[in-house]
Amino acid sequence: MCGSTHKPRHKLAARDMTQSRVCRWPLLYREIAILVTPSIQADDAQSAQRVDNQAAAAETRELLSRLGPDVLAEALAAKLAIAPNDWHRLSSNRIVRAREQAAAALVYLLKDNPEEALPRLAQAVGWLDKTIKAPPCPTHGERKEKRAATL
Repeated sequence: MCGSTHKPRHKLAARDMTQSRVCRWPLLYREIAILVTPSIQADDAQSAQRVDNQAAAAETRELLSRLGPDVLAEALAAKLAIAPNDWHRLSSNRIVRAREQAAAALVYLLKDNPEEALPRLAQAVGWLDKTIKAPPCPTHGERKEKRAATL
């Protein structure tokens, strides 16, 4: 094999092969080292990023452990509430509405107010089993009436 005359695939190997007529296997190993080194460095960067992610996750767990369940439930309810800008787009989305109502019910349950939680849980179930339907937007009816009055 040392005396073979194969075509090199890499420019570095071509240059080295023309300069030397000795065994080419060390050159091949050097090529492999050149090609593999960036992937090793990328693996090192990924492992460093994993360590950073694990540290951030530990900080998050520590912060969440200091907060009470009622605060976390309120944050969840605020996050799942439909924003006014998204109301028309999401008002008929059954999953979004069920999540919103279930989160609100959880807040009431954690504040020892089951009387308020029960209707919200019933609404969440209604959204999921399709027994509740989104009411029409009240402002659309006003616009139609105003438009009809001006014609």
